[in-house]
Amino acid sequence: MARLGNNAVVYHVTYEFEATTADLRQAFVAELTMTVLFQLESSDLTEEELQDFGTVGVLDIVHPYVRETVHTLTGRMGLPPLVLDVKQPPTLVGASNAKK
Repeated sequence: MARLGNNAVVYHVTYEFEATTADLRQAFVAELTMTVLFQLESSDLTEEELQDFGTVGVLDIVHPYVRETVHTLTGRMGLPPLVLDVKQPPTLVGASNAKK
């Protein structure tokens, strides 16, 4: 994460992939980096708040695009399309103790 002045922040999200065949031969190794730029409506956000958003919020936004890209690219490579799991929402601290 890096601030771009007071009005923007950029995040770089990198995924590393490795796939093997059924007989455990390496099919491919890949690294995919997506860069996301956000315009801030308030410059009052702290570095910690921006880091926290990057840890949870940015991944929620980027992950579907990574899933689509990996699926499309592996199919175009002549491999069986690789389907990444849907990102599960984070578990909130104390959520298991919450009363229903």
